Amino acid sequence: MQLIIIILIIVGAVSVGFIFLATMGFRKKKAFLKAELASLPFQGIILNKQAKTFHGLIGIDERSKKLVLIQTGLTVLKTYVINFSDILSCELNIGTGRVSNGSEFGLIKAELKILVKDTSFPSHRFVFYEKNADNLRLAKSLSAQAEHWRDTISVIVSIRDEKANQS
Repeated sequence: MQLIIIILIIVGAVSVGFIFLATMGFRKKKAFLKAELASLPFQGIILNKQAKTFHGLIGIDERSKKLVLIQTGLTVLKTYVINFSDILSCELNIGTGRVSNGSEFGLIKAELKILVKDTSFPSHRFVFYEKNADNLRLAKSLSAQAEHWRDTISVIVSIRDEKANQS
């Protein structure tokens, strides 16, 4: 009987610890995103268009011709400001597989892969949806949002290339 009580106390303490860490992680991500958004105007960046996901924020400033990626993943808190002229390509990676206890087939990941002119960090990935972190009911809207951003960035690259060819 005492062993059961000890086990229950340990399980309860571990559960409280996980909840505390998750809450602290969420607060840290939220504070980082808020601080990064507040710092953008000081860099001359005003986002005309933006989308926020559980994994961060993506936005563009058409006036200064910049793409902003603020990543707030579980292990990464990082901001990237990319000039339109440095974007080489953008692709949408959609991962599908078993969902709902393996009985249904559906979306497990939707992310953008943006290739830029930077040999030290040429590939940026921005997650819109990830099965283990996001609500399954949001899968369709988040994957549509990822597709919209892929199209937007593709238009940016196309316009830039047309202007370069005219010169």
